[in-house]
Amino acid sequence: MGLFEEYIASGADLSALGFSRCDPEPGYFCDPIGARVIGAVGVDGIHFCTVPGAGEYVFAVLPMDGTPGEGGYVRAVARSFSDFLGLLLSCRDTEAICRACALDRDQFLSYVSGIEQTGEVSAALDAVRALGVEPVADAYGYLRAVREEIDCEKLEYGEEYRELVSVAVRLRWNVGFDGAFFSEDGEDAEPIIKDVRFVWGGENFTIAGIYRFGRGFVADIARQVDPEAVCRVMQAPDGDSDDGENGRGPFAFSFTARLRVGGGTAKCTRMSAEIWTGLPESIGSVGYEICRRYMLDTSYAYQIFRLSFPYTRGDEAPVSLDMETRPSRVRVAVMDDPREGDEVKFRHPVGGDEYTLTVTSAEAFVKHIPGGEYVLPDRFASITYTVAPEFRDELTVTDADPGDQPKRRRGASSGEFYDVTDAIGIIGGADGPTSYFILSPGGERRAVSNPRFRDRPVRWRVDVYVREREGINVQL
Repeated sequence: MGLFEEYIASGADLSALGFSRCDPEPGYFCDPIGARVIGAVGVDGIHFCTVPGAGEYVFAVLPMDGTPGEGGYVRAVARSFSDFLGLLLSCRDTEAICRACALDRDQFLSYVSGIEQTGEVSAALDAVRALGVEPVADAYGYLRAVREEIDCEKLEYGEEYRELVSVAVRLRWNVGFDGAFFSEDGEDAEPIIKDVRFVWGGENFTIAGIYRFGRGFVADIARQVDPEAVCRVMQAPDGDSDDGENGRGPFAFSFTARLRVGGGTAKCTRMSAEIWTGLPESIGSVGYEICRRYMLDTSYAYQIFRLSFPYTRGDEAPVSLDMETRPSRVRVAVMDDPREGDEVKFRHPVGGDEYTLTVTSAEAFVKHIPGGEYVLPDRFASITYTVAPEFRDELTVTDADPGDQPKRRRGASSGEFYDVTDAIGIIGGADGPTSYFILSPGGERRAVSNPRFRDRPVRWRVDVYVREREGINVQL
């Protein structure tokens, strides 16, 4: 009698460990052909099975948490059923077994140590010991090694799953020095350094790979993002969907970096980024394919950066990476159609110090801007304000509404020219709302709203540009 049959005959109840008996016949689209189900978690359809042609290996199948791409829903977790039970003794919960590859060692150990040792858990562990099983000494190292041993892409899957996989875009992996992912001029290079994990500002980062080229180094760095934050932004009302929490979207993060190489330093001169939203509609995107390449847990969202570091002084490998955030825009207050004397209080997003913004004047005015063949909106509002106590960081007050677009003049021909005594300047771009200022011949400048064709209340947003975290040195 094999150990699995002995376990069945014993009547042991291991449900407190997240392992319950169930129908041995597979019933999910992502089950490998011929799979024999040996137990289930009881939520989200997660179950465990053996597969013909894969020896005694035990696989975890995650119908709700996986992603298309052959093997994306299936993970090898143990070399045998005996080892699987040994992992239960070490981890005390199948969730720890399924999540191990998405955590670093410290996170894994912290998670396992936090599992409550209830009476039901103790009884289930005793039932496993009664089967003569010993705990796995290094459960984390074992789980990482087992996942590398089996290529789940080579397991056979049914037609329904293959059709789903065909939706995902297959891109050829290339690494190039031009800063782009999947570069046509790149090559299928292997990293000289990989899977370096660290926490910065309370967020999980992974240096997925550092590559050596004749011109220098290329580094791929992944920042883990809470997928719920992505959903909140996408479900926000129109007009606020790009703001996210604190006036920023979940992917509004940028930094500068330098590699320390022996006695020299290589500064990043080129950076590009891709994202994986963690949402099904993004499956097949470049960001999704990058996550699959580096075996990142796609139940999370990611912002993935590729950095180029010119360095030609020698063949030394990098020893550390210095990273520093760029100032980011954080919304600290909103004012709806304020009047002279109105005040709004806000706190510094980093230090928490309180400030008061006082509106010293508020007016609406008309400023006609000749537009040639276009009629330009000419209704503006302006405010002046003070901040107390003295505010040392950069602060901006801008119109939250993009304003009205120009209208083509009926019957106008291109090339019309008007003499202009005033000029209009436009400030803004991809990183924030556009703001307008009027510059008269005398040099007077006033901050004003975006232009409109008719007067209407203005909603002003108050933003502060700050570095939200200290720089970090990551040892490689």
